[in-house]
Amino acid sequence: MLKRMIALLAITSLSFAVSCSSDTSVSSLSGSGLSDIILDDEGNVIDEEPADENENIDEIIENEDIVDEEPAGEEESEEEEEIDVVVDDPVEEEEEEDIDLPVDPPVCVMRKSLRIEKLDGSGSIGDISSYKGYLSAAMNYNYYSASAHPIVGPHPEEYEGHFFFYEGKEGLALNFFYNIDAGGSSNNQVKMEVSVHGNDQIDKVLLSDDGNEVKKSSSADGVNIYSGKMHYWFNTDGGVIGPLKGEDFKIHVKIFNVGDNKTVGFHSSNGESLALQTGVSAAEAYSEFVIYYAGEVEDCDLDKIDDSRNQCVKEIADKYEDEIKESEMWREKYSQALKDRKTKVKEMALDHKKERESIKAEFKEILARLRAEHKAARADL
Repeated sequence: MLKRMIALLAITSLSFAVSCSSDTSVSSLSGSGLSDIILDDEGNVIDEEPADENENIDEIIENEDIVDEEPAGEEESEEEEEIDVVVDDPVEEEEEEDIDLPVDPPVCVMRKSLRIEKLDGSGSIGDISSYKGYLSAAMNYNYYSASAHPIVGPHPEEYEGHFFFYEGKEGLALNFFYNIDAGGSSNNQVKMEVSVHGNDQIDKVLLSDDGNEVKKSSSADGVNIYSGKMHYWFNTDGGVIGPLKGEDFKIHVKIFNVGDNKTVGFHSSNGESLALQTGVSAAEAYSEFVIYYAGEVEDCDLDKIDDSRNQCVKEIADKYEDEIKESEMWREKYSQALKDRKTKVKEMALDHKKERESIKAEFKEILARLRAEHKAARADL
């Protein structure tokens, strides 16, 4: 094959050399107005004025014949090259072997398992597994537009209440919210109570959607009690309570009223849900239930609801960990500043009230003195 290519290159080079030489002869004779001059192959003048005009014409014709013959040789060489390409094509069309690419083994995640039971101890409603992420529970709640938008967890739905557990940086936390942002109920109220036992009272309200609608109402005998009085219009209300440490904690949930919510349920990371209340009133299903720690479960299914976004969230959390901490710090400072401002306003109102009472008392004294002086003046008359 190599010898054949070398031969083709040699023929092609020779053809171009002859063509260029012949073109020069013809151009010197007919293209530049110097038809009286005849050149030999080395470019020397043979005869400036040929004796026989027909001889000159014959020589021109002979040179033109050379020019006409060479392109044919050039085309022939091009045809040979094309044939070589056609011969080599079958080599490129060899069948490719099927290669089995390695498949990454599934990444397993350990999740907390929680058991939900009826308050009277008559039986278990079911078990759920916690969602897991790399953000704090408050950050994962993704509160904006006065509503919940969980990064990892169940998606909000209109006229529905969602309960779920999320395990993040600070540990396990109970999450709950009702309705959906920019939709659903136009005016609804939900009233509920959550008490946490056996958690050494380390739990607190990690987030309240909105303001103080979810807050700690009392704390005694190792139990923290939280009240939820929520009122919302075309958005969500809810909260986050935690962290929940160890294996001995117990959570008692009592729902007094769900308003126009049609379904209230617990959601699990495997995509399943347990309906706690169905219908238009809390009385139609379990209005009270208890939640216990039930161990850990290994989850190796990569198609879970929360795993599809966890890797992206982890990368963001790792990259912006300092910014997230700073954001949480400013959130706490803002919350504290709000409390301080309310306290200051109350103090200012109290001071203003005291000042008004003092001025009023002073005015009464002045008025009484003036009356007494006026009375004495009239007596002297």
